[in-house]
Amino acid sequence: MKKYCQKEQAVVAALRSGTLFGELLVHVSSCPFCSEVVLVMESLREDAAFVPDVGHTPDPSRIWQLAQDLVREKAVEKSSLPIRIAWAFAFVTAILAMPWLLLILVKLPWVNPDLVLSHLPLLDRSWSPALTNITLFSVAVTLICTGFSSWYILEQ
Repeated sequence: MKKYCQKEQAVVAALRSGTLFGELLVHVSSCPFCSEVVLVMESLREDAAFVPDVGHTPDPSRIWQLAQDLVREKAVEKSSLPIRIAWAFAFVTAILAMPWLLLILVKLPWVNPDLVLSHLPLLDRSWSPALTNITLFSVAVTLICTGFSSWYILEQ
């Protein structure tokens, strides 16, 4: 069984140049291989008409660079998640601590210039006056957040 036609290349050349007529046109109407070539070439020509003309193809090295930049950007975004979580915790803590700080500042005497360090002479080598409930709570929250962020980093 024949799988190709001797005039197939001539038909393709005539279709490309747009001069398919005469003897080749009669041959295409009788040859199944050449008529299939004509159908495929016309289909490809119609498909090419729908493709927008972009002028030139982009440089492959530029495409590779953009892909690498995208991968790098996603890696930075993924690795900076614990930092963003810590920023969020710090922001929420600052907002929640603001009313408490204002209440403490209202109770302190405004004349004393040593507002923050006034409790230090009371220590006398004993940590019990310095370890108030809020200090212990702050240390516990700090340790929990540090443990959570360390676990998250190690999971990556």
